[in-house]
Amino acid sequence: MIDARQFDEQSPRVETGAVQFGDDWPGIFIRGDNAFHFAVHLNDLLKKAELKTPKNVEDFVNIAVCKGLASTLMECMIKPTK
Repeated sequence: MIDARQFDEQSPRVETGAVQFGDDWPGIFIRGDNAFHFAVHLNDLLKKAELKTPKNVEDFVNIAVCKGLASTLMECMIKPTK
Protein backbone atom coordinates (compact mmCIF):
# COMPACT_ATOMS: atom_id res chain seq x y z
CA MET A 1 0.00 0.00 0.00
CA ILE A 2 1.15 3.51 -0.76
CA ASP A 3 0.41 6.98 0.45
CA ALA A 4 -1.77 8.58 -2.21
CA ARG A 5 -1.46 12.21 -3.23
CA GLN A 6 -4.48 14.05 -1.94
CA PHE A 7 -6.28 16.99 -3.53
CA ASP A 8 -9.25 19.02 -2.34
CA GLU A 9 -12.62 17.38 -2.82
CA GLN A 10 -14.12 18.10 -6.22
CA SER A 11 -17.77 18.82 -6.86
CA PRO A 12 -19.13 17.15 -8.81
CA ARG A 13 -16.86 14.17 -8.09
CA VAL A 14 -14.30 13.27 -10.73
CA GLU A 15 -15.33 10.20 -12.69
CA THR A 16 -13.10 7.71 -14.49
CA GLY A 17 -11.80 9.27 -17.69
CA ALA A 18 -9.47 11.91 -19.08
CA VAL A 19 -8.32 14.65 -16.68
CA GLN A 20 -6.08 17.63 -17.44
CA PHE A 21 -4.24 19.86 -14.94
CA GLY A 22 -3.57 23.30 -16.36
CA ASP A 23 -1.84 23.08 -19.74
CA ASP A 24 -0.14 19.73 -18.98
CA TRP A 25 -0.87 16.64 -21.06
CA PRO A 26 -4.21 15.04 -20.22
CA GLY A 27 -3.97 11.83 -18.23
CA ILE A 28 -6.40 9.11 -17.33
CA PHE A 29 -7.97 9.11 -13.90
CA ILE A 30 -9.44 5.80 -12.79
CA ARG A 31 -11.64 5.88 -9.69
CA GLY A 32 -10.54 3.42 -7.01
CA ASP A 33 -13.62 1.22 -7.31
CA ASN A 34 -13.07 0.96 -11.07
CA ALA A 35 -9.32 0.42 -10.69
CA PHE A 36 -9.80 -2.43 -8.23
CA HIS A 37 -12.41 -4.04 -10.50
CA PHE A 38 -10.09 -3.79 -13.54
CA ALA A 39 -7.14 -5.16 -11.54
CA VAL A 40 -9.09 -8.21 -10.36
CA HIS A 41 -10.05 -9.13 -13.92
CA LEU A 42 -6.60 -8.37 -15.32
CA ASN A 43 -4.97 -10.56 -12.64
CA ASP A 44 -7.40 -13.36 -13.49
CA LEU A 45 -6.41 -13.18 -17.16
CA LEU A 46 -2.72 -13.08 -16.20
CA LYS A 47 -3.07 -16.26 -14.14
CA LYS A 48 -4.63 -18.01 -17.13
CA ALA A 49 -1.94 -16.67 -19.48
CA GLU A 50 0.84 -17.85 -17.18
CA LEU A 51 -0.55 -21.40 -17.22
CA LYS A 52 0.24 -21.52 -20.94
CA THR A 53 3.84 -21.63 -22.09
CA PRO A 54 4.74 -18.23 -23.58
CA LYS A 55 5.68 -18.79 -27.20
CA ASN A 56 8.00 -15.84 -27.77
CA VAL A 57 9.62 -12.76 -26.27
CA GLU A 58 6.54 -10.66 -27.03
CA ASP A 59 4.44 -12.95 -24.81
CA PHE A 60 6.86 -12.48 -21.92
CA VAL A 61 6.87 -8.71 -22.45
CA ASN A 62 3.08 -8.53 -22.72
CA ILE A 63 2.68 -10.47 -19.47
CA ALA A 64 5.25 -8.30 -17.69
CA VAL A 65 3.60 -5.06 -18.85
CA CYS A 66 0.15 -6.28 -17.80
CA LYS A 67 1.51 -7.30 -14.38
CA GLY A 68 2.85 -3.77 -13.98
CA LEU A 69 -0.51 -2.29 -14.94
CA ALA A 70 -2.34 -4.58 -12.51
CA SER A 71 0.07 -3.56 -9.76
CA THR A 72 -0.51 0.13 -10.50
CA LEU A 73 -4.28 -0.37 -10.48
CA MET A 74 -4.06 -2.09 -7.08
CA GLU A 75 -2.42 1.05 -5.64
CA CYS A 76 -5.97 2.35 -5.13
CA MET A 77 -5.99 0.26 -1.94
CA ILE A 78 -4.60 2.88 0.44
CA LYS A 79 -3.77 2.55 4.12
CA PRO A 80 -6.57 3.48 6.49
CA THR A 81 -5.75 6.74 8.28
CA LYS A 82 -7.48 5.74 11.55
